Amino acid sequence: MLAWAQSGAGRLLLLLTFTALFYPLYTPYLLPGRPGPWQIILSAALCSLAGSYRAYMLALTTLAGPLLAPDWYPSGWLKNLAEQQGLPPHSLFPLQLLAVAYLALMTTAFYRLRRKYPQSWPLPALFLLYAVNLALVLSPLSAGPAGLLLYTGLWAFSAYFWFIAFALRDASSPQASPAWFQLATFHPYFGGSIIPLGLGAAHLRQRQAKDNQSLARCQLKGIKLLLACWVASGLLAALIRLRQWARLPEFSLILHQYLDGQVFYPRSLCWLSLLEAFPESLMQGFLLGNLLIGAARIGGFQLLQQVYQPWGARSIADYWNRVSYYYKETVLQLFFYPCYLRYFKGWPRLRQAFAIFMAAGVGNLLFHIRLLVPQLLQRGPLETLRGMHTYFCYCLILCAGLYFSQLKSSQQRAALTLRQRILTLGSIFLFYSLLGVFDELYSPWGPWARCKFLAYLWGWRGAP
Repeated sequence: MLAWAQSGAGRLLLLLTFTALFYPLYTPYLLPGRPGPWQIILSAALCSLAGSYRAYMLALTTLAGPLLAPDWYPSGWLKNLAEQQGLPPHSLFPLQLLAVAYLALMTTAFYRLRRKYPQSWPLPALFLLYAVNLALVLSPLSAGPAGLLLYTGLWAFSAYFWFIAFALRDASSPQASPAWFQLATFHPYFGGSIIPLGLGAAHLRQRQAKDNQSLARCQLKGIKLLLACWVASGLLAALIRLRQWARLPEFSLILHQYLDGQVFYPRSLCWLSLLEAFPESLMQGFLLGNLLIGAARIGGFQLLQQVYQPWGARSIADYWNRVSYYYKETVLQLFFYPCYLRYFKGWPRLRQAFAIFMAAGVGNLLFHIRLLVPQLLQRGPLETLRGMHTYFCYCLILCAGLYFSQLKSSQQRAALTLRQRILTLGSIFLFYSLLGVFDELYSPWGPWARCKFLAYLWGWRGAP
């Protein structure tokens, strides 16, 4: 099979099979700000054929994204900005060039500083510069001629902040890639998301195919993953049809109507909707995340799966590791490990708790808060923070669950019986299902109202 996949006919058939499997699955998830299916397919084909020039081809496809496709993530923000300022359509391209130049300048400058001072923690400096950009946009200067330049700089930092952080993390390594390859990993063709799939240049450098045999093995694994995505698509369609057949409302609709005081559903219906929403969201995450990983493997990058066998989890923390690998690795590498290696070395449990809080709490908030920049510019900082009270509570509950589950799992290493496996999975799924009641980044309803809904679910409180 490997020998056939390295032949000309085999490589052509693999690319055609990838196109036939990828296109119909990805098209329903096509939204403004995501790369189109043909852009991903063509980029994967070019990277697979580039051979030893794969890194250069990745750089070209990455650069072509924001420059040639106006809706390529996250150029939609610049497009809206140009429309709000009353600029003609042809002004978008110079704005994109300006943003790319600003991004390259800032990344290169910080990259050289990091090479000079490898022991420093780069995140504080990045957050400081981000805060300066945000303060300038909120200042009266944004109303003047410089406003467009300030908004462009803020866009660049909001869109590529975590990618810059991974580039600076790689800069402290003796085997660090040059600055141009760091830029080549900023939203590559398979990474049109706020989650940095690929984890920067260091990870992609280690994971790219080195010869024809490793490329063939990588592409075959990509086809296998896409076939698994088709199975997940069938399961997702079955869950949706079952929900529609049972006339079961979506859980988000039930929750919002309860919080708004419009409709109060029976308690049994709320439980059914809550428990059905969990596997449905899990299949959606498996499908979209692993579709992009499959595209990366076709291009010659042997990346690990975004969602990997969540039914094999043994604890709350283990499940969190399996359902969103690249998001988990982002907060671990940028928050957990630096804090764990620096602070409270004489108090092991406090050290573990503090590192978990910084990763799943502070890092989680900082990772998602940039999605609220439009609300922050429109409503102001205080109103935006007030709307995030529910998500603050979500992060605290998640941190507590991760900490106590790690304490328990470290004491239990023996194999689980079938009954123990079922009870473990049931408790994990129930925890994350109930945690989903608080999983809303910005909401007019605070955590107390959601606690009342949980009390109603458990029978401790009647319907209002």
